[in-house]
Amino acid sequence: MHIQPIEIQKKLLFYIHPCMLAALLISLFAVLSLSSVGQKDQTAYVLLISLLLVLVLSAGILLKMNFYLFSVILTILIPLIGTWYAVYINLLVGVYELLPLCYGVIPIMLASIFLPTFAATVLMILQLVAFGFILATMPVFHTQNWASFSIFILFVCTLSIVANTLINNQLQQLKKLAIQDYLTGLFNRRYFEETLTIKLRRIQPETRNLGLILIDIDHFKKINDSYGHDAGDAVLVSVANLLIDHFDLSCTVCRYGGDEFTVLIPQISLPKLASTAQSLVERVHSLSVMYKEKSIDNISISAGYVLSTEQCCTTLKTLLESADLALYNAKKTGKDRAMGRKVT
Repeated sequence: MHIQPIEIQKKLLFYIHPCMLAALLISLFAVLSLSSVGQKDQTAYVLLISLLLVLVLSAGILLKMNFYLFSVILTILIPLIGTWYAVYINLLVGVYELLPLCYGVIPIMLASIFLPTFAATVLMILQLVAFGFILATMPVFHTQNWASFSIFILFVCTLSIVANTLINNQLQQLKKLAIQDYLTGLFNRRYFEETLTIKLRRIQPETRNLGLILIDIDHFKKINDSYGHDAGDAVLVSVANLLIDHFDLSCTVCRYGGDEFTVLIPQISLPKLASTAQSLVERVHSLSVMYKEKSIDNISISAGYVLSTEQCCTTLKTLLESADLALYNAKKTGKDRAMGRKVT
């Protein structure tokens, strides 16, 4: 099972472990202190709590080592084992006390937070089947209103799954919005700068060339003034779609801001980078945008490109400054062209 956790899920898991640890230590103290607990029961509960303490510490260590999924699985197993082993201890001594089954809701809640909805639902069904089997085969079924109790557990589990699924979907959307431009659907400036920083750190001899193209739409203010801002948005979307079509998935295409776009191209030579940038400029010539039955033609772009290599220890700032200066030169010398510049 492959899971990409949201940062808040990692933080929540980090705080859950100390709470579990404190609850288990309190339980251990209670078991050792209560005189009503028989010697046999006391030994069984001490062993159970000791096992759960080991699991909590193990889950915390795994999270610290970035083994998120294994930490999640152990965290869910803790209340799961605690619930059913406590029921088992009661049944061994002939006590048909099923109150520990209330704690069976906890692993469902945890699963709905950290695992996909399907996994949480399967876990809920398995627990309810086991719960139903116990009620149907034990004398306790005839002594209490266990039907109402079962419905309560089912309701709480289902409500937890639905609520946490909605919350997780909202968190995923927020994460997406944090790195995606709402208008064009491209990655945004934040994502671009984080990606560029990471790629610059990873430049190695076998993959040392990293090309950057900074693109600006020519006369974009004039388009807005002549046709309106909605027409300008339509032009931005059309240019974004052209960029997506022009570059393959190995490249990172972003809207840098306003009418500026950036493209990161790995493992490319300077001549190839120059021809790629120029072919993009020429391809925009054929772009025509229809807005309110009016055709917006003569769209053009200017592009500045630079190449980062292992020999040139480039930072995010110097690479962007070099690309921006190359773009400035392209616009200053007549626009509608691509110009390169050495990284300094």
